[in-house]
Amino acid sequence: MAVNYKVLAINFRLFDLVLSKSLYCGKLTINKIRNQNIFSFNLKWFDAFMMIQRKKLTIFTDAKDNISVNELKKIIGCIIKVAPANQQLYYKDEIMDESKTLTECGLNSSIAKAQSPATIGLAVRMENGEFEQLEMVPYSLPPELPYVMKNQETNGQEPPM
Repeated sequence: MAVNYKVLAINFRLFDLVLSKSLYCGKLTINKIRNQNIFSFNLKWFDAFMMIQRKKLTIFTDAKDNISVNELKKIIGCIIKVAPANQQLYYKDEIMDESKTLTECGLNSSIAKAQSPATIGLAVRMENGEFEQLEMVPYSLPPELPYVMKNQETNGQEPPM
């Protein structure tokens, strides 16, 4: 997703603000068009959508795919009140390295979409100093739909007997 901004007159404070924001969010391109003061900003940032599970706890969140795993732990820590050092994250049954970005761990916006978020396991350090065993309780299945609700093509008519 690219966001384009066309600015006729720009002051340097605004430029510095946009530049500093874009370094966090992604890339910035500046084009000078026909010696006019028209700049085209192409800011790119992508969200990775995640479902973080620990036992019966499920957290849905999104984050920029260029943040570190440690930053993700800080986000989770604010929600569950556990320090990042006391968290261990798993993606595809492997421990995620704190120094890597989400993209380096295999999580990006093309894999972790809003309609199908990536599943990340969370284990917390126990009182004895070791991390608990990873446990993610699966969701229960909803009951089967009644026969009347299954056949939507009849537009409210009685099903044939």
